[in-house]
Amino acid sequence: LELRLLCTWGDRHYVGLNGLALFDDSGLQLPIEPGAITAEPHSINVLPDISGDPRTPDKLVDGHHATRDDNHMWLTPWSAGEAVCVRVQLP
Repeated sequence: LELRLLCTWGDRHYVGLNGLALFDDSGLQLPIEPGAITAEPHSINVLPDISGDPRTPDKLVDGHHATRDDNHMWLTPWSAGEAVCVRVQLP
């Protein structure tokens, strides 16, 4: 499954999400392992002079979606006219 983010809610440099949930045709949430999530660009850790930032794609499925805690979010660089992709490897 690929989710393409084409714009932001006004930020000119970054896009991020607090969580991602998928549901089956019965309305039950599908389990997603952290290793099944990838993103391009991966996170703000791809930027020069940034490393170790906790806002990585695995946080999209850590179960803490209603939060302001950076340890449970994903953030990546974004440029106008370029898509950011989040990919989920489904079982």
